[in-house]
Parts: sequence; structure tokens; C-alpha cells
Amino acid sequence: MIRDTDKLEFISKPSQWVNIGWLIFAVTCFWLIFPVIVFVWKYAVIYNYQYKFHERTISEIHGVFSVKRVETHYFRIKSIKYEKPFFMRLVGLSNITIITSDPFLPLLHLYAIPDGDKIFNLIKDYSYHWRKEQNVTEYDLHTLN
Repeated sequence: MIRDTDKLEFISKPSQWVNIGWLIFAVTCFWLIFPVIVFVWKYAVIYNYQYKFHERTISEIHGVFSVKRVETHYFRIKSIKYEKPFFMRLVGLSNITIITSDPFLPLLHLYAIPDGDKIFNLIKDYSYHWRKEQNVTEYDLHTLN
């Protein structure tokens, strides 16, 4: 029997600050039912979105009615981009984009997450550790003319 030894490090969720525009729109146009419905839907989408950081893998889980879970191993990470846009920086949020060699998850966007510095360093350290541990090397092949 195979045992799941991938220990959960922590869980991160996108912030509801990304819905501030919809909230303002729903409050100012409350007599129209459509903006309120859209805001409730957007709130539910963000509420049910999470990133799980395990010892060996990163999981992206999202969905309100149907749930989708995609997982990638740290040794498959090729590159990481860390951004703190101005308005997100005001409320302590950041974006991380991860490029992987995983066919199901070539790009993983961690959007509007708190503690971006901590998560960025964790991903960087784990990807280096597991590449070294699994003896993974990367070769880029280009055609020469």
C-alpha cells in the first residue's frame, strides 16, 4: 500500500480585496439585482479558491459547484515571478506566477495572496531542494539555423 507522506505546510487563499470594485458597484446599485448577484458569485468563487503547499507539491483547488484540483511537484518548477502591484501593495497582497514543465499546469498564478514574500521563498527553496534531491536537470533545446 502506498502511503501519502506529503506533509501539508500551509494553505493560502486569494484575498477578497480583488472584489472591492464589485462590492462598490453592488452597494451603489443595490436596487438592481444583477450587481448584487454578480458580487455574491465573485465572493463565492474567491472563497472557494485555495492553494495548498505540501512538502513535495503545490495544489490549486477551486470551484463553487464543481471542484477542480491540479497539483504540480516542486521539481517541475522552471521559473518564478513575484509581483506587488501598487494597489495590491497598499493592502499587503502580491501575485506569484510559476512556470512549470507540468503538462496539466504549465502556468500557476497565485493571485492576490497575503504573505507573498514567505510563499515566494518557500517555493524557491523547495524547488531547489527537490531538484537536487531527485537529480533533475533541465535542458532547453533550440533549433539552430
